[in-house]
Amino acid sequence: MAEKIMTDGWTKVALTAGAALWLVAAPATSQAQDAAEAGRGDDPLRASTLAGAYLSSTYASGNGDIAAAAEFMAQTLARDPENLGVLQQTFLLSLASGDLDMAVPLAERVQEAVPIDPMSDLLLLVDDAESGNYAAALERAKAMPKEGVARFVVPLVSAWLHAGLKDRAAAEAALDELGSIQGFSGLATVERGLVLEVLGADQDAIAALETALEQGQSLRVIETLGALYARTGRTEDAQALFGRFMTGNPGSIMLAPAMEALAAGEALEAPIAGPKEGLADALFQIASALDQEGASDLALTYARMSLHLQPDMALSRILLGDLLAARGEIDLALDSYGAIDADRPAAWAARLSAARALAADGRTDEAIERLRRMAEDRPQSGDALVTLGDVYRSEERFEDAVAAYDEAQERQPTLAESDWTFLYRRGIALERAQEWARAEQDLQAAVALNPDHAPLLNYLGYSWIDRGENIAEAQAMIEQAVALMPDDGYIVDSLGWAYYRTGQIGKAVETLERAAGLQPGDPVINDHLGDAYWMAGRRNEAVYQWRRALRTAEDQDLILSIEEKIANGVTDPGIVTPEVSGQTAPATPDTSPGTSPDAAQ
Repeated sequence: MAEKIMTDGWTKVALTAGAALWLVAAPATSQAQDAAEAGRGDDPLRASTLAGAYLSSTYASGNGDIAAAAEFMAQTLARDPENLGVLQQTFLLSLASGDLDMAVPLAERVQEAVPIDPMSDLLLLVDDAESGNYAAALERAKAMPKEGVARFVVPLVSAWLHAGLKDRAAAEAALDELGSIQGFSGLATVERGLVLEVLGADQDAIAALETALEQGQSLRVIETLGALYARTGRTEDAQALFGRFMTGNPGSIMLAPAMEALAAGEALEAPIAGPKEGLADALFQIASALDQEGASDLALTYARMSLHLQPDMALSRILLGDLLAARGEIDLALDSYGAIDADRPAAWAARLSAARALAADGRTDEAIERLRRMAEDRPQSGDALVTLGDVYRSEERFEDAVAAYDEAQERQPTLAESDWTFLYRRGIALERAQEWARAEQDLQAAVALNPDHAPLLNYLGYSWIDRGENIAEAQAMIEQAVALMPDDGYIVDSLGWAYYRTGQIGKAVETLERAAGLQPGDPVINDHLGDAYWMAGRRNEAVYQWRRALRTAEDQDLILSIEEKIANGVTDPGIVTPEVSGQTAPATPDTSPGTSPDAAQ
């Protein structure tokens, strides 16, 4: 989506007055735990007192157990039914936990108590649409204030409700309103094509979807447009469209059923079967945008509403699993991934996501076993092996990661030709596995494919600086990365270290101080700042920074290096100059600007 959606008025209305999912992120203090346990009876999900129920909900929320949080808050509400804040919290927690049987009647109670409550109104709108009552749902949409998120939610939802009432003119008017919002014209064009396809206006739908395709490739657009081509007798155009997508996405299996059906002369089903499914897809799009903006708690509620309309929607199931996994609710995430029918193309993506969730939860052996089985299941595909490499890399098993990445490339040679993310990931593993020549080749190839990715520029630039190679090019690369992400402490640290290695000590001190302010607890950044202080003659401050770094350092080599410097100072500063590209020479550091020795302080 085109705008930051967590800082606007509509979302604040939805999340204030005690209705926010702040409980989900509430700290799980030992006091809260003790109080909660004291208020419970023998049943671990049954509190014996009002305070015990409320504190148990707070504690469960802080520990990522949203289902238990909803249950305990419901018990709180049962004991204090007139408490509006508790009512709203119970409603939102039940919605986020997926208990729609509880959430819908609670939404009705919230509506009775609060004239304007967009989230409860939206759920009731969705529930009306789920039962096919589009007219009632539309009346709710008309009553919703168009502020903040609702500026695009209301017209988007309304378009599909009008489609449910077979009112094309009103649906297109709603999409015109959506398209008039800055940054949303592209989305409006896509939705117009989808709505018109559902309404049977095939040629107009094709025109809209072709326009959307020109603005950027989207699998959803390609699936719908290809099916339309096939249904209107343009089979060759459908095959060409799918073929172009596969050329750019050689490992994808999402279009495999459609391509097989075309080859067999069979009809292609529309990806979106009707208005209800279209509305479910729209809510999924909103949930995805909220997640990308960092509003994962709110995204969870939209994903739940999407699945209320279409329980078998694979993309919403995967998104829900990802949101739950990010919260640490791994078993629930696995349930969501596993709910997708195994014969659907999206099930493969769900299996990959499940493996990543297991690895993130520390169940690495189980993740590796699953990925190995997946690699055997699809011997022509490299995606399971790429994910396996990622798991090995996260475990710092870099040689194993390189082996997995290499095997993936053997299966899919195009990975190293078009996928910069693959080259970036393998380049990191190679560098950490002490295979610098290959690592440098991969990283440079990745930069050639994506020259504006700040972390990638930073990784290659820092590696060169740290090795004393290609100093001028490396510094320019890191300066570009800082310009792209000026508030990233790690990238700012790289620039400070580049200044240090080239003897620009005054600039190094200034830049590394800013990096330490952005990431105050990072041991490497504090270690670098200590080195810069030492070279600037600020010896006491240097020792202070090294000791600060030592408090959080875990890498044994770093710890030994810091201890040596605390005892003896910087004995080998490693200053170099970029005299000739690819060559370095010792330099005398410039400590004049911005520095002062301890004796003068």
